[in-house]
Amino acid sequence: MDNTDIIRKYFQSWLTRDFSNLDEYFDEKIIYRESYGPIYIGLDELHQWIDNMLDRQKVLDWRIDQILPTDKNTYTVLWYFHAVEHTEYDFDGVSVIEFKHHKISSVAEYQSKRETFRPFKKEA
Repeated sequence: MDNTDIIRKYFQSWLTRDFSNLDEYFDEKIIYRESYGPIYIGLDELHQWIDNMLDRQKVLDWRIDQILPTDKNTYTVLWYFHAVEHTEYDFDGVSVIEFKHHKISSVAEYQSKRETFRPFKKEA
């Protein structure tokens, strides 16, 4: 399994709600930064976060649009996320994912609004 396979399998885990292979994907000293501020350091905190999210969130879609390798250990992943908690929501996002010894060692997520517009488009 190469690094891009690991990325795809991790994203798929959110749809299947099966995280039994999580320790195979992530380094024990993982640093995971979510797009809205929280940071989880180490597998213990990562497991706690995922367990908490499984109780309150259902991921409806987490589609990878592109995986762009920066070098052999760093990838930029462009994706679309759709979930429901109290209400349904979706957004576009980017993750910068770093690997160490064939495991994910760092994730930094960034999000942007799904809806876009062109404020300076000239009307025909």
